[in-house]
Amino acid sequence: MGEAVIGPCDQLPAGAELILTAEHVMRAKGTILVGRVECEVLRVGDRVVAVADRLICRGVAVAIERWMQTLDEVRRGDEVGVLVRGWADFPITPGTRLYRVPRPQDAEPGSESPDRVV
Repeated sequence: MGEAVIGPCDQLPAGAELILTAEHVMRAKGTILVGRVECEVLRVGDRVVAVADRLICRGVAVAIERWMQTLDEVRRGDEVGVLVRGWADFPITPGTRLYRVPRPQDAEPGSESPDRVV
């Protein structure tokens, strides 16, 4: 399945925050997960992991679209499509959960470094 797969879903990185649960999944210039934002803020460039079936897969949100508008940032409650590249072989289906992984500056002292996992 490629380098994006990092293991079983019990290996979710420390501090991961649920972004959305996919209502629809499309394949275009990458994988687009469509759903309602469940975190406070999601930005282009945020590191993400997807949990589908019993696997977890890492990536980066490279584009966010809402009502045919490309945005750099969205907030809780927005209905959006999130484009993540590099998941061609990963079994993304409706119901897949997408999580944001804290950036190193967001991590609390002594917590697991996200760089080791993502």
